[in-house]
Amino acid sequence: MATAATERSAERKSKRRRLAPGFMVLGTIVVWSTTVAPLTVLLSWFLEQPTGSWLLASLVLAPVAVIGLWRVIQSRNLRLRWPVMQYFGWGAVLLPLTLAGAILTIWLPERTVALVVFMAWMVLGAAGVFAATNIRERRLAFDHERLDRAYKLVQLSDIHVGSRSSAFLRRAVEQALRHEPDMLLITGDLLDASAVQAEELAALSGLPCPVFLSLGNHERYIDLDAAIAMIETHGVHILRSQATIHGQLQIIGIDDADHEDHVERELPQIALSDKHYRVLLYHRPDGWAAARDAGIDLMLAGHTHAGQIWPFNVLVKWRFPHMTGLFSDQDRHLYVSPGTGCWGPIMRLGTRAEMTVVDLLPATGSSGER
Repeated sequence: MATAATERSAERKSKRRRLAPGFMVLGTIVVWSTTVAPLTVLLSWFLEQPTGSWLLASLVLAPVAVIGLWRVIQSRNLRLRWPVMQYFGWGAVLLPLTLAGAILTIWLPERTVALVVFMAWMVLGAAGVFAATNIRERRLAFDHERLDRAYKLVQLSDIHVGSRSSAFLRRAVEQALRHEPDMLLITGDLLDASAVQAEELAALSGLPCPVFLSLGNHERYIDLDAAIAMIETHGVHILRSQATIHGQLQIIGIDDADHEDHVERELPQIALSDKHYRVLLYHRPDGWAAARDAGIDLMLAGHTHAGQIWPFNVLVKWRFPHMTGLFSDQDRHLYVSPGTGCWGPIMRLGTRAEMTVVDLLPATGSSGER
């Protein structure tokens, strides 16, 4: 007889694989406009064919593309998923170029415009891959009277093993360790595919500093229990509405949730220490007001990817006003990482992959970016 937990897990998987009509409509619009239509327009210009007719034909085929993309995302076959997701990113880059190109066709031959758009596409795409592959470091420093010694923290966020490789995780960890941190903090979305195996997270094993993780939405989207067990195999401390003391620091972690008031609900259930500098790990930049009111000194978040590929940052900013960067209110701080990795395509346009190095210092009267 199946246990209740097994039944709930099977139910969650069934819901994930079911393509709801509303999602089908929205998915058709997004996939057609970002991946199908731009390439269709570019090809029609090269071949000097009627663009309108080609767009109409592509719109008819768009639902088929959505169903195929959905099955690939749900698939455990990462080799199949990888090229599909890369094309999704390249198509998103092509979209604004074709819109600009449509204006140029007023004055220039379509084939000439097609060549210009294609060259710009290649250049911007290559720049996007570089931005997603090379991890930039951002340095922050905060002082506080409750500290009588310095601590160095390194935040990694949204690594997305599955979309990214185990080699990328290893490189990120090695880069972080060069700072000789007192601890490594991971603010969710360490992995994003159920096909990820335990050995792919081996870079987190046997580190010279503790590793603390708060769960992100992508850990919830796959088999959460299996993901937690796999992550903990490597000695990572997962904080689930829990707090732990490390020297003069109290590290608090809360699971990601879709409810915007989740932090407000969970913090009162956690015993916060007035004697320690309090650092909250929460995947998405929701709940900072509640965290400030509860006495959290520093909240670290991620999730937004800063939009990852322009112009999606416009939509992300609408949902998350604290989309990326440092926000301060007196001696309380929120830092939202644009993410170390990226979901889906290995591409960033207008954003950079990042790890955040945070120095916590005894009171000196200065805090902020270094």
